[in-house]
Amino acid sequence: MTDPIRRPDHGGMSERKSKPTGRAEAVPARLMVLTLLLAGGWLVLRYNGPDGPSIVNASQTTPSTPPLPFTTTSTPSPVATTDPATTLPVPTGQKSTTTHASTVAADTQVTVPMLLGLSERDARAALRQSGLAVGPLTHRQADQGLVGVVVDTTPPVGSSVRRGATIVLVLGASSHAPIAVPDLVGLTVEQATQKLRALGWTGAFDRSDTPTGDPSQAGRIFDQDPLPNSQLKPADPVRLRVYTLAAASTGRPGN
Repeated sequence: MTDPIRRPDHGGMSERKSKPTGRAEAVPARLMVLTLLLAGGWLVLRYNGPDGPSIVNASQTTPSTPPLPFTTTSTPSPVATTDPATTLPVPTGQKSTTTHASTVAADTQVTVPMLLGLSERDARAALRQSGLAVGPLTHRQADQGLVGVVVDTTPPVGSSVRRGATIVLVLGASSHAPIAVPDLVGLTVEQATQKLRALGWTGAFDRSDTPTGDPSQAGRIFDQDPLPNSQLKPADPVRLRVYTLAAASTGRPGN
């Protein structure tokens, strides 16, 4: 008898195929472990701790605006004006200044310099250098050595005055040198006295009054002797004729 043909045992082959080999079992396990590690690492990086920066996925980031260049700005200081009444603003901690140039100059106090014994020319120069003005000259009888020099001032030497103030110089005059008589007509007796005393006159008036009905002329000089521009010794008298207001008439007009 011939042997029957042996057919492959399919049952045994399928059984062999269903049993994976040891290498085939290791590949899926490794992939799973790797996947878990990657997922765990991503979660760790995703977590934002209390102090650590937040790291996010690149897909979630938005383009950042480029930083602006660093610049410094300052508020412009107010522009100073030339208005004399304007006060200039200054930074904190510095002394304040103003533009009151003319006011400051006028309010500055200066001292009347030593002028006694100086000639009129030198006294004028000293006053100008100190920022002071020269007033009208007056004269006073003085010893021969003081004739023509400053013997007094008004205000006195050493006084504190405002810059630009007027200083009156008193020059020494000889008691024998004649003086030129000024015009006294139209002045009051008081004004005439001051004018003659300023020239060094030491005499007295010889006065006579004349009534007038014009109130505006009462007390005014209308005649003098010596005449204006005449030479007069300092002690000689001066004769004056002065208007006085006439008394009102109390008589009744006739019928």
